[in-house]
Amino acid sequence: MRSIKIALLFFQSVLTLGIAQTNVGIHSHNDYEQRIPFWDAFSAGAKSIEADVFLVEGKLFVAHEEENIRPERTLETVYLLPLKRAEQMYGRKSLDFQLMIDVKSEAYTTLKAIVELLEKYRPYLKPYNKTGVSIVISGNRPHEKDYANYPDFILFDCQDISGMPQQMWPKVAMISTSFRNFSKWNGTEDILVRDEKKVRGFVETAREFSKPIRFWATPDTEKAWHKLLSWGVSYINTDNPEEVQVYLKKKVPSQRE
Repeated sequence: MRSIKIALLFFQSVLTLGIAQTNVGIHSHNDYEQRIPFWDAFSAGAKSIEADVFLVEGKLFVAHEEENIRPERTLETVYLLPLKRAEQMYGRKSLDFQLMIDVKSEAYTTLKAIVELLEKYRPYLKPYNKTGVSIVISGNRPHEKDYANYPDFILFDCQDISGMPQQMWPKVAMISTSFRNFSKWNGTEDILVRDEKKVRGFVETAREFSKPIRFWATPDTEKAWHKLLSWGVSYINTDNPEEVQVYLKKKVPSQRE
């Protein structure tokens, strides 16, 4: 009986250790549509916050569609000015997350404006601040061969691992792709075995590049979050960061307070 108890305790400890070592973050998808952009995701401990950006008449606005632009919702007011306040309230280490800027307007002109704006926020950004914010450019991006022309505080989202030049991988922050490339699963019923096999195959291939992995267009359900954990992705893509925070604290011991 004693040997059985010891075996059960050992098995339980192995399972717990496996879960505890899971390193997964919350990606606040289309964060500007949250009740309080930036702050809802920040308070939920999101490790990645997404802002769609348009360059219009020299100003950078956050919006999903250009016709939805509101004058007061700029990249600076919604996402950059809060950095100083967050650091004052919660300390420098609280800025250790990534701001993913999804460029919706023309790549080169928009990124030029982003770089110019970010120059004055260098003290809050990696690599100048070791625990600062990582800036990741997604959406409309320059050609990969031009990545090296941008400052150290600008990194990129890779959406085609086969087309990335080897010498440009240091400028890549993460690998992203649409979940719909592999499955139309709705996140409530069981995923098809053949679809899950395709997803796992992509994750296994992407891991070879030693970069964080994210799927977009994933189902936003607890069952889907559980699958994403089991597949070993780096971020759970969600419109509900606070709900995912609660879920992760239940499922991943290392994320409990």
